[in-house]
Amino acid sequence: MSCLDDRNKSIIHRLETRIKIISFVVFIALAVSLNKIYTLFAALTAVVLFSILGKVGIRKLLKRLFLAFPFELLIVIFVPFTVKGHEVVSFLGLSITAEGLNRALVLFLRMETACVIMAVLFLTTGANGIINGLRGLKFPNIIVALMEFILRYIDLFNHEIEKMNVARKSRGYVKGKHLFNKKTFKTLGDIIGMGLIRSYDKSKKIYNSMLSRGYKGYTAQCHYHEIKLSDVLLAALFIITATILLIVDRSLII
Repeated sequence: MSCLDDRNKSIIHRLETRIKIISFVVFIALAVSLNKIYTLFAALTAVVLFSILGKVGIRKLLKRLFLAFPFELLIVIFVPFTVKGHEVVSFLGLSITAEGLNRALVLFLRMETACVIMAVLFLTTGANGIINGLRGLKFPNIIVALMEFILRYIDLFNHEIEKMNVARKSRGYVKGKHLFNKKTFKTLGDIIGMGLIRSYDKSKKIYNSMLSRGYKGYTAQCHYHEIKLSDVLLAALFIITATILLIVDRSLII
């Protein structure tokens, strides 16, 4: 079960974590196999409806999608120039083709659909819930433990950086006009270097503290709820939706 407080939450929040992970991963696998723009739009619409069903705040969802958007754009932006076909626009010796634009849109919709469903998974389950769900699915403990410590040490690193920022401001530091200002660039390098060193030292202390408390490779886990018929039916709805879209996608001639 998720480590989030499920009281007064949606049906997606209450969905058993192991079933949720399996159904969402299967949905993503089927959705990214779609080749037609129409079915991809339908898949994106379906996952948006899932987010509404899961009572996921639009602001929270958009915030997470915004983090992934630069990487999606970086991947998609070159596709129209690399696919041969009917030329639409030509400049500076480069040609944009209709087939390239279509391929770029298909790729973008695939990535966006996967990002939305993953955002819904994280927002309705929580990082700890996902880690415990993977452990419940018998994922190798070394992988689950690495994921857990990465999440914990990212927070630790951010905390150390924030402490250094406060200390720097208290000493009257004024940043430069832009990132590549010599003073700003040097300070940024010092912050990153010192942050890594301090985080590494603190991580060793934390690890030794854990060993002294009997840590043997496992941390506290949530209790799993019994898988109910409603969980299976809801998971089946996700998978059937994606399967129908895949069948329609393969049958479309357009």
